[in-house]
Amino acid sequence: MMSNVRQTEVASVVSLWRYPVKSMMGEELNAADVTERGLLGDRAYALVDPSNGKVVSAKNPRKWAKLFDFRAVFVEPPRPGAKMPPIRITLPSGTMITKSVHTRLGHSGGTFCAFLGSDLLDRCGDRRFIVEV
Repeated sequence: MMSNVRQTEVASVVSLWRYPVKSMMGEELNAADVTERGLLGDRAYALVDPSNGKVVSAKNPRKWAKLFDFRAVFVEPPRPGAKMPPIRITLPSGTMITKSVHTRLGHSGGTFCAFLGSDLLDRCGDRRFIVEV
């Protein structure tokens, strides 16, 4: 016997965004895997200030105001149970840098650091400062 259950729409999703790097702009999605921690890959990476080892945040706008000028996307979608894929960061100039969290920024690091500000440029050089969180 079928019950006469009425369904009510409580909410609807208009757009879905994932932010692969904390405090950078992200990517709009058509679909995503949801885990107990939220959207798979959301804020999977963060920048670390090499001067003090702390995670960089746009919540400190005096020091990191330019972070929202960067856009980070995954090169390929993250998969449940797998390592996070590399990210592609688009700089304010439109230049794109594609890196794995497990590699150093190398030559492109100077370009990346220059956009963050001269204070960081003096310190970041070839250091690895994109980390998986």
